[in-house]
Amino acid sequence: MKKTTVLAGLFLFSFAGVTQAALLTNGDFQTGDLTGWNYASNVTVSTGGGGNSIAKFNVASPISGNGSAQLYQNFDVNPGWDGINIQFDVQFNTGVVTSQDFFRALTRLEIDGNPTDNVNQFFKITENTGGWQHVSSTILFAGLTIDPATPNARLSFLLDENVKDWSWANLDNVEVNAVPVPAALFMFAPALLGFMGLRRRAKNKVS
Repeated sequence: MKKTTVLAGLFLFSFAGVTQAALLTNGDFQTGDLTGWNYASNVTVSTGGGGNSIAKFNVASPISGNGSAQLYQNFDVNPGWDGINIQFDVQFNTGVVTSQDFFRALTRLEIDGNPTDNVNQFFKITENTGGWQHVSSTILFAGLTIDPATPNARLSFLLDENVKDWSWANLDNVEVNAVPVPAALFMFAPALLGFMGLRRRAKNKVS
């Protein structure tokens, strides 16, 4: 009985561990570079006091015109999940406060690198802020088209400067985690309890 309970606990622990495993590489930028990420332009990694590294977006284009900075990473999702949870910390500042200048994060599903669904534009800021903001958003897969053969997703961060001035943003602690299907646990629980009951009944007959 005790052995069965231990095995069941290990199974549940391993199930939770798999579903909660981080899906991104180098989300805290502690490699000191952009390992695991793709970037279009104007994105670097800066290491400050205590060895903490952050991604820096910087667009300064008062002469040449408008500019942008983009950072993104592809990752795999499982259609069997309820969805994914995305978290990150961000600072944003711009010379001229206008809705035309913005920092945003966009998650989308892709099939073979081609966008098929805009999942959710879950964060966009257009005003000055001097402090760090923590952002957390859960995106559910219900009603979305996810191909089990190529369940690819992409998380993109974009800084846009549109009024020929300057804009910058700092990004850190980016995490994407699976949201497991609760039904899987509820389906397993009755089977586990039934198995434990059979073991106990068999043990009582023997004694």
